[in-house]
Amino acid sequence: MIKGDKLILRAVENEDIELLWKWANDPETMLFYDSVFPRSFEEISEEAKRWIERVDRTAAGFMVQLYDGASIGFISLHALEWKNRCGSLFINLGEKEFRRKGYGAEAINLLTDHAFQNLNLHRVQVEVSGYNLGAINLFKRCGFNVEGELREKVFMFGRYHNVVLMSLLAREKML
Repeated sequence: MIKGDKLILRAVENEDIELLWKWANDPETMLFYDSVFPRSFEEISEEAKRWIERVDRTAAGFMVQLYDGASIGFISLHALEWKNRCGSLFINLGEKEFRRKGYGAEAINLLTDHAFQNLNLHRVQVEVSGYNLGAINLFKRCGFNVEGELREKVFMFGRYHNVVLMSLLAREKML
């Protein structure tokens, strides 16, 4: 369990699967994650079981939970490369009323602190759809730097969009 000021990052439990399935199939949320197909309960359940059983040493997922016990989202480090000491970050605040209120920034800061201080990672990166300006600004506020763009990688809203590659290095976080 990783504790912050307003929230906790905790292990995924079996009881979370229905909530993860709901968030993964929310039409508005799907737009931000370039998803065009609904995901089955079985698919989400299998994915969640990998988080629960910790069978994959290249990924770690956490529920974002308020101190009152309400789960408001999910965050993960994945594509972990232990030799290179790097990984990718994913976040979804599935409960929309908690977006744009500082919870996403706190969750990102808690997980990157954990990644650098406890997992000894050197670099955490994220790919964000170019049309998701809110997420790009959020990651900038959390210290991430834009490294470049993957041109016309995502087709959404009837046209192609760039994907913005951003990263944060351990030495930048410790400043």
